[in-house]
Amino acid sequence: AKLHPLLTRYIINLFHNSDTNKGNGQLIYSTHDTVNLNKETFRRDEIWFAEKDKDGISEIYALSDYILEDDKNAGKKVYTYLGFRNKDLVTLEKEFEDVSTILTITTDDGSYKNSGFAINYLKNDLEKNNIDCIYACGPLPMLKAVKKLAEEKEIPCQISLEEKMGCGMGVCLGCAVRTATSTDDNPQYLHVCKAGPVFNCKMVQI
Repeated sequence: AKLHPLLTRYIINLFHNSDTNKGNGQLIYSTHDTVNLNKETFRRDEIWFAEKDKDGISEIYALSDYILEDDKNAGKKVYTYLGFRNKDLVTLEKEFEDVSTILTITTDDGSYKNSGFAINYLKNDLEKNNIDCIYACGPLPMLKAVKKLAEEKEIPCQISLEEKMGCGMGVCLGCAVRTATSTDDNPQYLHVCKAGPVFNCKMVQI
């Protein structure tokens, strides 16, 4: 079952409210939905990510481990690219603007900000800037294009895959994805629910 993001936020706020959470109870939950991962709902040290390597070993790390450098430090820059079909579907603009050095928003029909696909603006920036790593989530055709671009440019890339999950334990095989080393004679699979949903793009075939 999946809770509506607004209901999830309501439950989270119950724990943050000292009037309703007089015993200082803790809430720990996992999600693939990023809607509530914002600074109004959580502190940076309250958001943790989990990732499994090719051997299935899990690692967890906090969002607070990643510091958004300001201009004074002349540090790393965060380029964010958001693509939508049209102006009416644009969402979370302010949230991404708050955590990005440069935010690029595109719409397929050109009804808001930049016209076209977000990946085309990423390609342009790759020609002008030194990009250390790419993180991508979204529809499969876009992820295929990002994976191809990252491998051509030899840039490390993490992609978040979305697959239907029947059991969530790797039993039903509903979310299986072929590994990069898999062949037709010897097919090998990883499960998005167990090994993912975030993968090094070189680990999987999509």
